[in-house]
Amino acid sequence: MEFKKRIVLTSIISGVLPSSYLLSRYSNSTKLKENSQKIVVAGFVLAILTYLSTTVLAELLIVPTGIFQLNRLFGYFAVLLLFIAIQSISTLIFVYSSEKIYGKEAFLSANALTNRIDLIYFYALFLTGLLITGFLFSVGSFIFFFTSIYFIPNVYLYNHVKQLLTTRSQKIGFTVSFLLIVLSFPVALFQSEHLELGMVKALTYTGQYYSILLLYLVLLYIAFDAIKFILIKFKVIEFARIQKQEHRRTFFLIFLGLAVLIVFKGIYNFNTPRVQKFEIEVPRKSASIKQLKIAMAADFHFSEITSRKFVKRFVNEVNSLKPDIVLLAGDIFESGNSNANMDFIKNELSSIQSKYGVYAVEGNHGYYSSTNSQDFFNESNITLLRDSVLVVDNSFQLIGRMDRHNRSRDSISELVMNVKNDLPIIMIDHQPYYDDTDLNRIDLCLSGHTHNGQLFPFNLIVKMIFELPWGYKKEKNTHFFVTCGAQGWGPQVKTAGRSEIMEIDIRFTEAFQ
Repeated sequence: MEFKKRIVLTSIISGVLPSSYLLSRYSNSTKLKENSQKIVVAGFVLAILTYLSTTVLAELLIVPTGIFQLNRLFGYFAVLLLFIAIQSISTLIFVYSSEKIYGKEAFLSANALTNRIDLIYFYALFLTGLLITGFLFSVGSFIFFFTSIYFIPNVYLYNHVKQLLTTRSQKIGFTVSFLLIVLSFPVALFQSEHLELGMVKALTYTGQYYSILLLYLVLLYIAFDAIKFILIKFKVIEFARIQKQEHRRTFFLIFLGLAVLIVFKGIYNFNTPRVQKFEIEVPRKSASIKQLKIAMAADFHFSEITSRKFVKRFVNEVNSLKPDIVLLAGDIFESGNSNANMDFIKNELSSIQSKYGVYAVEGNHGYYSSTNSQDFFNESNITLLRDSVLVVDNSFQLIGRMDRHNRSRDSISELVMNVKNDLPIIMIDHQPYYDDTDLNRIDLCLSGHTHNGQLFPFNLIVKMIFELPWGYKKEKNTHFFVTCGAQGWGPQVKTAGRSEIMEIDIRFTEAFQ
């Protein structure tokens, strides 16, 4: 089969990503080798756009017709036709891009290699493309894009590291080891209920720490490739020189060392919370107290792998503050409470000491878990607030909101109908969305949820989403606090800040000064 026809057939049926590897592999001149990375990047971009376009257009054009309710088989067939149509367009763009990048001699050069094409490699790529498409149709768009975000950078890193190896046995050994490590994270995430606890911990730790190494190795290599492209483009350095094996190994060791240092610092940030102190003034009204010390934290995401040392450190730190009240702003636990570690956590939390007690609200992760949250909080000696309004010691009022995921939760307007106007109001609301006009009636609003992105550079994205992604601000009569979390979700690493407990000292004044 003519090589160009093979590329087109593979693109239409299996996708442009396998075709990009096929074309890149069989470039034989120096000029073509320089451009082979471009074609692989083009394959990735077009593949992502193809899958994304199929998902969006299916939701907009096919699902609303009700065809899936009438006959699911016909529904999937309609989506498949849409997918093939979009993939055909991607193929045209890919072939045109290939000839632009390589020049007209691209496929002629590849045709000369037809007799050398390894059919096993061709069919492996062809099958890989079919498996990716099948995975999309079988698991749905959410899980597909979640895994794509994880696996695509792995392919990018794999290509870079594999270039460091010289023998076939080294490459085979590396490929097998790499696949085992890469698969540890999704297996632990999606199959934890079917595995022994020890296996879950081993897979989780391996996958989590590797995923952070992956993130920063990929970021470093992207920066490296961008600089390399500029240097070659403007002929500052020769392609052959920068591709030398000793240079590749040197850069890899430097990048690996930097990534490992970042991970270790992130582990420290995650597991050693610091106390952030704030002092504010709030109108006293008719409150019977002049001062109030609040210890506030959120986003623990306690689970069977949570460090007991951390839990003890957190409880001791809170108790050392001698707070008047402890407020927990959601996402307290992540998984079931029927194992020894969760029992230990509940026992430790029940030893928190404060004058007025410990109060908490649920977060969005409470809606992802089947665990009875009320039992967890009861056994931890924590009062759970669900759209509740309490008067504490005839000195201040405490509002605890249900999470924003609950579309039937009370609005702030409905909640403040039950408050007294002559006492200060403190509100706990897990997600910091400030779009309610009645917020100005709240004196103090406490939230979490954002983690401040948890990992750089995701904190930059979080800043674009939330008005206050982390920290403190005052707007009109309301003091807003958003904590980056006592720990976090997923990988037990923080590189966009450090775990924290907020100590908020309130001085009640007769009037604003």
